[in-house]
Amino acid sequence: MKKIVITGMGAVTPIGIGVDNYWENITAGASGIDTIKSFDASELAVQIAGEVKNFNPSDYMPKDLIRKTDPFMQYAYIAAEEALKQSNLEIEPERTGIVMGTAMNGIATIAFTQDALSGAAHKKVGPRFIPKILGNIAAANIAIDHNIQGPSLTVSTACSSGGDAINTACMCMQTGKADVMLAVGAESVLCPLVIYSLANAKALSRRNDSPATASRPFDVTRDGFVIGEGGGALVVEDNQLVLRVSVTPQVLENGSNIEPVSLRAYFRNLDELNDDFQAVIKQLRTAAEPSSADLRQYEELCLKQGFNKFVARSACETARQGFLFVAEELEKAAPDAKSSVNS
Repeated sequence: MKKIVITGMGAVTPIGIGVDNYWENITAGASGIDTIKSFDASELAVQIAGEVKNFNPSDYMPKDLIRKTDPFMQYAYIAAEEALKQSNLEIEPERTGIVMGTAMNGIATIAFTQDALSGAAHKKVGPRFIPKILGNIAAANIAIDHNIQGPSLTVSTACSSGGDAINTACMCMQTGKADVMLAVGAESVLCPLVIYSLANAKALSRRNDSPATASRPFDVTRDGFVIGEGGGALVVEDNQLVLRVSVTPQVLENGSNIEPVSLRAYFRNLDELNDDFQAVIKQLRTAAEPSSADLRQYEELCLKQGFNKFVARSACETARQGFLFVAEELEKAAPDAKSSVNS
């Protein structure tokens, strides 16, 4: 088994462009969520998003390429450029590959083009429309500009696309298809079409009056997630071949699996899991009123109880083992937790 290390990173995010800027802002507690500025969202039920701000693609890309690309491709390209520069990689074309992860490709370009077409007197669609909406073109543009001739793949697995891009890149290296891989994830789906759908599914937060506090994934008052956009990239290499750097982060493990249930059953499980969490919270409050110092301990108990409840229903052995591992680690972190809660 090869030891795979990360030698370069790139980021284009709602709280900063560039890894250093991103890290500085995230550690300072900055929020990238605000009222949507890229189009008029005043008539939408959801009017907030995590948009990439102060973004001028001409600062990073050739103007000719900008005209040919969707924003998600631009985010991918810029993140990849930063990651490659940071890695100081001398590319060996046939031993270097790229994996792109994107869920919805150029959906915003499709939506805005159709909207313009429907209201136009002269029905025209530009010749660059198709290349701008294809997911694999993002990887192709990066590969062309950097003479990458190894494996070139694009994965589209919803919210897991970026993570699966890393996983696929590592698999290409473990099987000997490449010595170096560029793993990229990018998305730009901000348009009324997507927001209407997710809002009607009651998936998005509607805290339009408080964008900066709308994303609260583990809060009891959570009312949905916040849609966003951006791109990230990693250069991963075989540690035995890396001689130009002394210390690098390591990819310890990677993998993917699928839960063989319908979406309806999946969301039913989530509803049951939420009921489990609420039951645990009620039980804890009945046993004793927690002080602020005990809050962390109670959160860990709730997570452990919820994970173990979900484990009993999981049909996938890999997922089951993963949940058990998390539950065990949480139990170790709270050894003195109240015994009145059964795991």
